[in-house]
Amino acid sequence: HKHTAVEIEARPILSRYAVPLVRPRRLITGKNGALYIADWGAGSVVRISAKGKVTVLAQDLNEPAGLALDSMGDLYVSTYSQGMKGDGAVYRIKPNGMRSVYAAGFSGPTDIAFDGHDNLYVANFIDNSISLVSTNRSVSTYVANIAAPAALLFDSEGDLLVLSSSEGAVYRIRSMDDVTLIARGLNAPTDLVLHPE
Repeated sequence: HKHTAVEIEARPILSRYAVPLVRPRRLITGKNGALYIADWGAGSVVRISAKGKVTVLAQDLNEPAGLALDSMGDLYVSTYSQGMKGDGAVYRIKPNGMRSVYAAGFSGPTDIAFDGHDNLYVANFIDNSISLVSTNRSVSTYVANIAAPAALLFDSEGDLLVLSSSEGAVYRIRSMDDVTLIARGLNAPTDLVLHPE
């Protein structure tokens, strides 16, 4: 068969920001259009504004992995900390870069997510569990026996979706006693995102 070449007028859809990333692990967007990136390899968190301004919000973090924004717009980051049992932490980072420990004692926290009441959920990759950090910062086990939870996400119904990396599965959690398998057969998945409606 002979085919005539077709020339298409197009422009690249990719653009490159002036920020050196070593091993980006997670990214989220804020309400103002800013992009936040947890750079595991560089131990930093980077913010890129809607206009493309790059700001390093935090440095010297021990393997930043999960990112979440609370209802006030403050940024939170979890640190995996080589997966050492009890060494993982969650930091709160103010817009000016000031950071403080919000909660600690986690085992390989790979991701974090807030519910609609500013309770924080933490995926403990090493402990195969999800922790709940209430608004008064008390920490408890929300759900156990989720193998290697790698990502968390609340859906439009307010249910917590949990991605199990080792099982290649997604679970929907409506309460501590209501855990449902909703997808299986994924090959070492690492993240979750909702399709815009």
